[in-house]
Amino acid sequence: MNPFRGIGRKAFIWSVLALVVLQVVAVIAFAVVPSLSPYARHVNYAVAAVLMLLSAERLADAGYPRWVGFAGILVPSIILPVSAIYVLRVPATIVIAYGVYIVAAATALVLAFLIWAACLPSSDRDKDFERDYRSRDGHPPHDRIEPKF
Repeated sequence: MNPFRGIGRKAFIWSVLALVVLQVVAVIAFAVVPSLSPYARHVNYAVAAVLMLLSAERLADAGYPRWVGFAGILVPSIILPVSAIYVLRVPATIVIAYGVYIVAAATALVLAFLIWAACLPSSDRDKDFERDYRSRDGHPPHDRIEPKF
């Protein structure tokens, strides 16, 4: 078995759900304790970084290059909102007024990407070895010589 093949579907789903719960708890904590709000940005970046690593490993398990996982989280969560604000020179009043919509659009894109990554089947790369040593019906060949000790 290849140790660098990535993580499976179940591990990916449970890890993403744990991160979503962590994010919700962090948002509630920042709302309840306003003195913690300066740290909210750092928690969001940490969650985005872990999501990038998880999606890269999941897509590696599905047979895609790892950079697709990084880009699938980085582009909608960080690059698109920042470019919408700074590159397009959106006035601050519009950013404040429509900031919720920008965040909602970025979140929807990230969730769509995560759902797509979770639905991908695992690659058969690691099953080639097992397939080579099994017969057509999926059982080991009957003419195999068992070792005697």
